[in-house]
Amino acid sequence: MKDILLNENFESLSVDILKSYVNSLSFYNLEKEEVYFINKKLELDNRKSIQYLATRFMRCYENYNKELKRIENLYMFDKGFKNFKLIAGIDEVGRGPLAGPIVSAAVILDLNVNNKDMILGLNDSKKLTETKREYLSNIIKSKALAYSISFCSNSDIDERGIGFCNNEVFKKAVYSLDIKPNLVLSDGYTIKNFESPNIAVIRGDSKSASIAAASIKIGRASCRERVFAG
Repeated sequence: MKDILLNENFESLSVDILKSYVNSLSFYNLEKEEVYFINKKLELDNRKSIQYLATRFMRCYENYNKELKRIENLYMFDKGFKNFKLIAGIDEVGRGPLAGPIVSAAVILDLNVNNKDMILGLNDSKKLTETKREYLSNIIKSKALAYSISFCSNSDIDERGIGFCNNEVFKKAVYSLDIKPNLVLSDGYTIKNFESPNIAVIRGDSKSASIAAASIKIGRASCRERVFAG
C-alpha cells in the first residue's frame, strides 16, 4: 500500500479505495519524509473527504509519535540501571481480591533495540482493553528474551498467608526464567529473602518497560498458563 500511495496519482483512485489504503498504513513502516509526502498529496486532492482524510492521517501520526516518546521513556528508565545487562520486570495480580490465586509474571526484554523494535502500547494492564492485552501479550511472547508465569493457590494462601505467598510467587517467577537476570525490578514490593539484586518501583507498570510487560503477561494469563507457568 505504501508504494501505491507514494507513486500513484490519487485522482485515479476512488475515495473508498484511497481511504482503505491510508487506513491500512503502519507508521512503523514509514519514514518521516514518506509520511509528509503522502499527507501533501492528500491535502492537494480536490475532494473534501480526502482533505479531511489528510487531517486525520496527520493526527494519527502525531499520536503515534507521542506514544513512541512515552515508550522510549519506559525503556530509558530500565536502561538507566547501567550496571546491569539483563533486567527482569516482575508484577503480580490477586493480592487485592479476597479469593486467590496470586499470579505473578517476570519478563526480560531486549532493551538495546531501536525505536521501531520497541513494543508500543506497554502500560499498566488495567488501563488496556482485553483485546489490546491479548495482542500485546503475543508481541511480548515473541520479542521477550525470557518470560515466566507463576502462581500461588488459594490453599497456599489459606495455609501460609497472603504476604508470604505474594513474596514467594515473585521469587518463583524469577527462578522460572530461562535466563538469569542481573537485576529484578519489582512492582511496589521489595522481594524478601532474595539473593539477586532487587529494586522495588512504586507504580512500576507506568514507569518501567519490563514491569509493564509483566503486568500485561499476567493480565492475559490463561488458566493453563496459571497452572503450568507457560
